[in-house]
Amino acid sequence: MRLASKILGGTRSVARRVLPAPVRAWLHETIEKAINDHHTRRCLREAIRASGTQLKLVIGSGGENALVSWVATDLPLVDITDLNSLKSWFRIGSVQSFLAEHVWEHLTPEQAQAATVNCYRLLGPGGHLRIAVPDGLHPNPDYIDHVKPGGTGPGCDDHHVLYTYRTLVELLEAAGFEVYLLEWFDEERAFHFREWDPNDGFVRRSTRYDERNAHDPTAYTSLIADAVKPGDRRTGSRRSPRRNNMPIATYR
Repeated sequence: MRLASKILGGTRSVARRVLPAPVRAWLHETIEKAINDHHTRRCLREAIRASGTQLKLVIGSGGENALVSWVATDLPLVDITDLNSLKSWFRIGSVQSFLAEHVWEHLTPEQAQAATVNCYRLLGPGGHLRIAVPDGLHPNPDYIDHVKPGGTGPGCDDHHVLYTYRTLVELLEAAGFEVYLLEWFDEERAFHFREWDPNDGFVRRSTRYDERNAHDPTAYTSLIADAVKPGDRRTGSRRSPRRNNMPIATYR
């Protein structure tokens, strides 16, 4: 970065003497963006390399990552819908875990299908995708207005799908995953909760961790599921993940 700063400083000196102000501003912005992109790419590659065989990825991190040992990714460097983009960063079968909190609703149905298949390809046997999306069966109409495509909440102008547990399971199973629902509403307005480990992917917008649930445990929840690629990480044999044996609590 020190060398890049020197280059940028020298470029500014020359530009002041020979270029008009609008061109100088454009050139300055272009060079700074190139330097920042190079730095971001280098940091991402170093984080991937440091993870070794325990590669855990946050999809759509927004440039932030509060999860220890997880690698934050986001557009435009990593596009979960584009396998060629992904293969430039990761080997097929090299990822242990994915976390996607409120990402899939921003994808069109075709993009969501491609992204799900890509996650399946990149995961090793026994790896999982923990996915959380707004819950289309949440009984509060204000919640639905807040999260539906074109709704009142932030980012809803870019929402394409409002999932229910049935449509999410269908999407994940079509890619080959074994699916274990963790938090969801059903058609009878009952909320179901299966104990899940935040170390396997921390979802803030959930019944336990969203601050809006201080007085009502389901004021703001997500539809959350673990999608597991069949097989064991060590042997490649099929197994029944421990998630399947966890009791389910139901609230009405």
